[in-house]
Amino acid sequence: MARYVFKKKKRIVRKFGPINGLSPNVKRTSRPGMHGKKREGKLSEFGKGLFNKNKLRACFGISEKQFRNSFKKAAKKTDTGESLLQGLEFRLDNLVYRLGLAPSLPAARQFVVHGHIQVAKLNPDAEGNLIYESVDRPSFVVRVKQRIKLAPKTAKKLPVIIEQSLANPQRVEYVEFNSDDYSGCFTRIPSAAEIPAPVEIAKIIEFSSRRL
Repeated sequence: MARYVFKKKKRIVRKFGPINGLSPNVKRTSRPGMHGKKREGKLSEFGKGLFNKNKLRACFGISEKQFRNSFKKAAKKTDTGESLLQGLEFRLDNLVYRLGLAPSLPAARQFVVHGHIQVAKLNPDAEGNLIYESVDRPSFVVRVKQRIKLAPKTAKKLPVIIEQSLANPQRVEYVEFNSDDYSGCFTRIPSAAEIPAPVEIAKIIEFSSRRL
């Protein structure tokens, strides 16, 4: 299973700011060393593209290989930038975070890997009831209206970290959450402007198009 290369949370926050629930409380905001601030010069166009690409990867917790694959798929669409953001937004770990079931994206990824999340099959049973199955792949692509929920054992003995996260959720307009069974889904496909990814998507497209 692919893992995100920026392993330390503090490094992510220091470089890109507090994204996806990561705590903004860091001792310093510049690079380490007595000359850390002086080393941060003006970025070139190449540097801006690289910075925004890596920030987008940090926003969705994906590896370089996963980004390349996502970009290649998006490049076949009419609006590459919007298609890229939408494709990343519909990842299973991202939906878990958007629903407020996890305080951060890394925590949501861990919940998925450890089998705490179930996904409804696209076809219900003969009586019209949803059939849920455990999915442990954070990169699993969730469809619009396809519901996910906490596994029964997890919901029965709700962990403190999930309780705290549900007390102060940061939900977006295009998700729906049911507190009765801790389930939810994407209600529609969001536009690029609605997706909370603070990057310059045009710089990413320009940078990555040269490297396909």
